[in-house]
This record gives sequence, structure tokens and C-alpha cells, in this order.
Amino acid sequence: MTGKKFIITFLLFVIHLSFYTQIEDSTLIKINNVTSVDKKVSIILKDGWVVLTKDPNKALSYVEFALKDSGKIESILLLDSLYRLKAFCYGDMNNRSEALSSHLTRLKVLSNIDENTRSHYAAYFEVAGVLSGQGNEELSRAYYLKSFEIAKKLENQIPLAEILLTVADYKIEEGKIDTALIYLHQSRKIFSKIERLSFIMGTIDLKIARIHKEKGENNKVLERVKSALLYADTLSFVEYNILTYKDAGELFLYCDKPNEAIHVLKIAERLGVKNNKFFYLPKIYKLLSLAYKNSNLDKAYNYLIKYNELNDSVINVANNEKIAELRFEYEDERKKLQISNLEKDKAIAETENAKQSQFIKTISIALIMVLILLTFLIFLIKKIRSTNQLLNAQKTKILERNKEISDSIIYAKRIQEAVLPPKERYESLFPNSFIIYYPKDNLSGDFYWTYNVTANQNQKLKLFALGDCTGHGVPGALLSILGINYLNLGAVDRNINSPGQALDFLNNGICNTFGYSKNLIRDGMDIVIGAIDENENKLYYSCAKNPIYIVRENQLFTLKGDPKAIGNDDKDEHFKFSDFTFDLQQGDMIYCASDGIQDQFGGEKGKKYKVANLKLLLTRISNYSTSEQKALIENEFKSWSAGYEQVDDATIIGIRYK
Repeated sequence: MTGKKFIITFLLFVIHLSFYTQIEDSTLIKINNVTSVDKKVSIILKDGWVVLTKDPNKALSYVEFALKDSGKIESILLLDSLYRLKAFCYGDMNNRSEALSSHLTRLKVLSNIDENTRSHYAAYFEVAGVLSGQGNEELSRAYYLKSFEIAKKLENQIPLAEILLTVADYKIEEGKIDTALIYLHQSRKIFSKIERLSFIMGTIDLKIARIHKEKGENNKVLERVKSALLYADTLSFVEYNILTYKDAGELFLYCDKPNEAIHVLKIAERLGVKNNKFFYLPKIYKLLSLAYKNSNLDKAYNYLIKYNELNDSVINVANNEKIAELRFEYEDERKKLQISNLEKDKAIAETENAKQSQFIKTISIALIMVLILLTFLIFLIKKIRSTNQLLNAQKTKILERNKEISDSIIYAKRIQEAVLPPKERYESLFPNSFIIYYPKDNLSGDFYWTYNVTANQNQKLKLFALGDCTGHGVPGALLSILGINYLNLGAVDRNINSPGQALDFLNNGICNTFGYSKNLIRDGMDIVIGAIDENENKLYYSCAKNPIYIVRENQLFTLKGDPKAIGNDDKDEHFKFSDFTFDLQQGDMIYCASDGIQDQFGGEKGKKYKVANLKLLLTRISNYSTSEQKALIENEFKSWSAGYEQVDDATIIGIRYK
């Protein structure tokens, strides 16, 4: 071996050795002769949990070491366990954002197997716990209820007994006291048979005490609190016992027993400090401050200072600020929008008629300009092809002409953007909605549309549509502008009184424009159009190939229409589009999507996303706010298509009914 090779080998050895410095020798010896990756990871995982009780940073190095072979791990449940340990490591380091990220990765890993498993339950339950710790009760409730649905299907009753305690709290908040008591007694029945978990009886007693508190039965509150403390200890199940002493202290305060409250809160404080469970301390300090306010003002003030300092520290260290920002930004924007809408409604009503006439004129001018532009672009392209033999001599001229084309396309893009409904107009009709609009190129063959009309018998309707034209780029943009133009004309035509008639009008207009010439246009466009009647809770709709999706309480309905596209296809020329009706309920999510998302190639194997995955995604996110849904869909699309070229224009709209 030469001197140079020796130095390189030695450096590699030092780097390799440094990676193991955090791994105990006993662990390295155990895995030394193990060839199976799954068995090796199982050993590392088992030792990592032991190390976690002493040093979460060191336990994290065990996880990172095992994840080197994550691509070779065959067992999905084993991979889930690795990310679970990672989440607990970050949790013990009070890094709640990384803990949440690791738990969410578990859900992604587990999506490849049947959902009704103990691992799925634990993942949803623990995601909810992190979100609840951050004060995001709205999101945490969705995950808790998901874990509740899974727990009801498991043979093992312990998860059900556990989640029933949380669901009982929700029932108390809703004022459904009898239901809450049924859940608590059902949980007690399960836990009473498991001696090692008998301490949870104290938790159940405290929740029953809370029910007595809601009823104003103070004597019964004290009886239940004292009963709960009999089950508590300071040696095992630390987090449960911290919560037991903390909740007991809060109830003692409610019953005007400050001395008893101070006693149990001091125990909770000692357990939190000793076991590095800082996340529970702010609430304990706040309660201690309240307990001392009438007997020792200095201590009350000192605990209040501790509460403020530690509360800020814990939240800043633990919180993934993006989660809170999404929620508060949404609430702020919604309030601003409500105020803005009140101010604009009157002005919109007064100017709408004048705008309709001007808007139609603008569309007609834009259509003529695009037709001229299309002719000009075709001429330039033919001219460029004819000069390929003189490429070297004409390089400068070709570059100049390419710039002209680019400028023309940019101008065409401005025209197309001008005919799409402005954001303010869309939000004035559908305040609780979102639009995702990803053109493949500068110009798009997808378009969305909305209108507010008064039909026969003074029926108030809110219209929406989403079209997917043949092709993309310049041809698709031309068809999209035509489509929007005919939809606008149909909206003001008193002879058109249903979505099906609107599609017939659009179909006749497209066919007449292109003279039934198959050399110029073959298919036209796929489109859905819907009309919402909020007084009757009805959705009137008509579909040309593309469907509408409705998600209600985690159940998806596919609303199909006619298997005919707008424009020239092989169907009967006397064909009329059908009208359909769907009964809406408050909270329903209405979705329309072009095929750009489902046809996108991506993922680890470079396959299409497919309709089935899109339906699962929409069902999974339907309970979130529309702003959160938009962010989740955008992240999913970007993650899936990472490293792959976008194959088509991609558009999706979502509307929350009322």
C-alpha cells in the first residue's frame, strides 16, 4: 500500500470510528455478526430505548445509526418503531417540532399497510398529544378521534380504554355528561383487569371529579380527588402521575383548599424537575402562584415569574411555529375577509351589471388578440424551421425571433390571467375555499370560473366550474379563453337555467367556432359545472367526463356525469348534457380537479399518482381548514413530483359548504 493510499484509508477509518462513538460497545458486540438487517435494527432499537431514560441525545444517535439501513428494512412496523423512538428522543429534549415531524413520518410509513393496527392507533394518538401540548386543540382533536375509530376495531382493549379518557373530555366540553360517564366507566372496567395499570384509576377519578365540578357538587369533587391520590405514586409512569398531582391541585383550588393544592402541586413540580418533564411545569407554576396569592405574595410572584419565563422558553423551543402560524393566519384572514366583504357587498351589487357588459367586451377583444397571436406564432415556428440549414450564420437572428416568441407568450399569459376570475371575486362567493393552479408552461389549458346568478323564480345560485382543455401551452390557453367566454355569455342568457344547458351552450359554441374541423380540434375539453342553492341546500351539477368529489365525515362521494367531452368527439351530434342534483349538508367539502395531479409521475418508483391516491388524500385532509388543506395538497404534489418534470397543467378547487 502506498503512503497516499494509507493516509486515505486511515482518514476513512477515523471518520467511520467517530460515527460509533455514541454507540455502546455492548450494542456493537451484539450486532457484530448479525447479517439480517431487521434483526440488527431490532437490537439497536431495544438498546436505544434503554439509553433514552438516561440520555436522549445518545439514544438519538442509535436511531440515526439504524436509519442508515432504512432502505433495506423489510418490516414496516420495525421502521415505524424507529421513528417512534426518534420522536420520543426529541420529545425528551423538548424539541416538539422535530417530535411532531417524526410522528408524522410514522403515518407515512404505515400508509403502506392496513390501517387498523395498534401501530396506526399509537401514531395518531401520539401526534395528537404533541399538537395538544402546543395548544392546537382543533388539529389534535381530529387525530384523537381518528385513533378512537381505530381503537374500536382492535382486539386489544387497552388502546380503547386509553382514548376513551380523552373522548370523555370532549363530551364534557360538549355538555354530554351522561355519555362522558359511560365512556369513563367503560375505560375503568378495562383498566381494572390490568394490575400494572391500576394507577390510571386515579386519572378516571379526576375526570369524574371534573363532571361533579361542572354540576357544582363541590363535596363530591373533593371525595373523587382524594380517591384519585390513593392511586398515585412517584416512582413509575412519571408523566401520568405528574398530571394526576397537577389536576388534583387545580381541583383543590377550585374547592378553595389552597394548602392541599400546594402540597400536591409541589409533588408535581418535584417530579417534573427531577425527570426533565419541563413541558408540564408552566401550568404547575401558574397554579402554585394562584395557591399562594392569599397567603404568601412573594412566593406567588416568584412562581408567576417562573411561569412566564418557562412558558415562553418551552413554547419557543418546542413549537413548530409553522403549525401555529397556519392556524392564526387563517383566523386573521377570515376576520379581515368578513369585514371586507361587508364593505364591498353594496358596491359589488351596484356595479355588477355595468361590469358584465364591459367584461364581455374585454373577453371578445382578448379572444381576437389570442387568435392573431396564435397565427403569428405558427408563422414564426414555420419560419424558424425553414432556416435550420443556415443556423450558424443566422444564430443572432434566430435568438432575436425566439425572444419575440417569448415576449408574445408572456403577453398571452397576461391575457389569460385577465380572463380568469380574480381572487377577490372568487372569495366573495366562496369565503371558505381554496384554488391550486399549476400551469405546466407559462400558458395553461386548465381554467376555473365562478359567477353569481339569479335563475327562474328568483332562485339565488352560486356557480363554479373547472375545465381541462386538450393539451397545454398556447393551444390549451386558446381553448380555455374560449371556454370562459362562453360560460360568461351563458351566465347572462335568461334561456339557460341549468348546468346541463350551460354545457350544451358551451359545446355548441366550441363546435361552431372551429367548424367541426377535426384537423383543427379533436376533443375540446373536460369540464364540471356546479350551482349551489344555499336556501335549499342543493348542488345542481353537470359533468363532461370529469367528476365532482364530495367528502362528508371522512366518506367520499364521486358525482359522475356524462362520458362526453366538450367539442368534437364521436358522440351523437344531438346529444344533450344531463342535469343532476346532490343534497348538501353543512361542513361538506366539494372538490373539482383536472387530471394533472393524478397523471403526475413521481414517488420512489416514478409511477403516476392515480385517482385512488387523490381520493385518499382528499378524504384524509377534509376536516382541516381550507388554508391548511391547500398547504397539504401543495406539499404532497411537490413531494411526489420532486425530480420529475410536470406532465400536464394541474388545478384543484375546494369549497367548504357553509
